[in-house]
Amino acid sequence: MNLLFLRFVKNSDVVVTCFDEFSKTIYQPCFVLIDNAPTHTSDFFLAHLEGWEKRGLYVRPISAYSPELNIIEILWRKIKYEWLSFGATESLDSLRKELFNILKNIGQEYTIAYS
Repeated sequence: MNLLFLRFVKNSDVVVTCFDEFSKTIYQPCFVLIDNAPTHTSDFFLAHLEGWEKRGLYVRPISAYSPELNIIEILWRKIKYEWLSFGATESLDSLRKELFNILKNIGQEYTIAYS
C-alpha cells in the first residue's frame, strides 16, 4: 500500500505537484484519503482528480468529523509536538531527515498508546 503524507504544505500548487509526482510512481490502484483542508478543496486541486484517476490514484475526502479515519492526526500531533526536535526545522533537509527517521522507527523507538 502506498501512503502519502502532506501535512506541512499549505499551497495547492505544491500539493498538486506532489500528487502528480506520486501518481507517476504507482503500479497498482491506490487510494489516498484527504481531509477538507483548503489545499484539498481548491478548484485547482479538484481539476486534477480525473487525471490522477486515469493513472490509478483515487483521492477521496473523509467526512468532516470522522475520528476513526483521522487517526493520522494523533500521529502528526505526537511528531510535531513531542518527537520532532526544535532544530529539525532549521532547514528542509534536516526536517526531511528527522521526519524519515521518526516514520521509519514508529513502533520501535516511537510508539503511541491509543486508549
